[in-house]
Amino acid sequence: MNTSDKMASTNALMTPGAAALGVGQLPVLPQLLAAPPALNLLESLYDAVVLTNLDGGVQQGNRRAVDLLGYTPAELSGLMLGRLVTGITPELLRTIEQYLSGGRFSVLEGCCTRKNGSQFPAEIAVSAVELAAGRGFCFALRNITQRREMQNRLRLAQNALHSSASALVMTDLNAKLQFANPAFCRMWGVTDPEAVAGKNLEQLAGAENTALLCACLKNGVPWIGELVVARPGAADLYVQATAAPNLDHQHVLVGMVLSFIDITPRKLAEEKIRREVDIQLQRAREQKDFSGQLNIIALPELIQFIDTAGKTGRLDVRYAGEGSLATLDFDAGRIVSAACGELRGEAAVHAILRLDGQSFVFRQEAVLEKDPALTKSTMGMLLEGLRHMDEAAQITAAPAG
Repeated sequence: MNTSDKMASTNALMTPGAAALGVGQLPVLPQLLAAPPALNLLESLYDAVVLTNLDGGVQQGNRRAVDLLGYTPAELSGLMLGRLVTGITPELLRTIEQYLSGGRFSVLEGCCTRKNGSQFPAEIAVSAVELAAGRGFCFALRNITQRREMQNRLRLAQNALHSSASALVMTDLNAKLQFANPAFCRMWGVTDPEAVAGKNLEQLAGAENTALLCACLKNGVPWIGELVVARPGAADLYVQATAAPNLDHQHVLVGMVLSFIDITPRKLAEEKIRREVDIQLQRAREQKDFSGQLNIIALPELIQFIDTAGKTGRLDVRYAGEGSLATLDFDAGRIVSAACGELRGEAAVHAILRLDGQSFVFRQEAVLEKDPALTKSTMGMLLEGLRHMDEAAQITAAPAG
């Protein structure tokens, strides 16, 4: 039998609708729907399946369709598909029919409506079938509410990553970069974000810094610290870095998640303050009397300097207004008298440390007072006062109840 005879024989066995679609383009299942095995197959499908004629009239639905849409089988049969799937119109059905005539199938996303009026997003697969009454459609509906919620959460997370002011990076177990957000690219001067993928972290942060960050892979706990990153042709970059293990959905270690905050301005400001402090302390060493601002040099540091320098004189601390003063008298660096408001002695020392001091003046030519109750060393009283401040701060920070 030649090729022409074979085609003629095949067409003779096909229904008119099947011949119109072409050889082998109709699924086998619809031709068997009347047989019990095919009905069992329809009922066993995971998806909710609705069979309709070409006008969208529902002919049959499986049990999953009944459960998903809330109709009884009798109520479902005879409904128009437009009541079940928003946006299904006769015009759209004709477009779908033309598209499926090539033996293809189509997958759509739409909104389905249950009998009680509630709606859910659905993925809808459409294929052509041959029903007992002629050609029709098979609509397989799948509720994708959880998928849509997951997509929305992922989209929010992605937006957060891209809009974060912190530089965020993900690497594999070998410290090769897999993802970097725009803040990271700006921080490291990378113009093309795509060029970051595949680079080793050592190329950007250096071998020593990378080893510190990768410690979380070995220990299984986050690493937090400050790093200095040398950048060719640019000033050093100071960052507050956090590295944490990255686990997949099965809690298997797959890499690291890194966060970097640029603290370069803070470090430069601290260095400037440190230089100012050094200048003030050098002036204090060279002069009998000296003064300064307590926003430059901290009061504990000033007291420690007077102690180690072995200076004798009176330290006046101005606070909360021009007329308010607290005084500390030193004899060869040792505190011999202290006054703060009505307080005297060691209690006054502790109170002075808690003051929001503004400025200070140290004068050697002063008549000193000596309190015999002050027997501790200057450093002893200083450390005790700082301990009391730490305890008070912890109590204040503790949650109520």
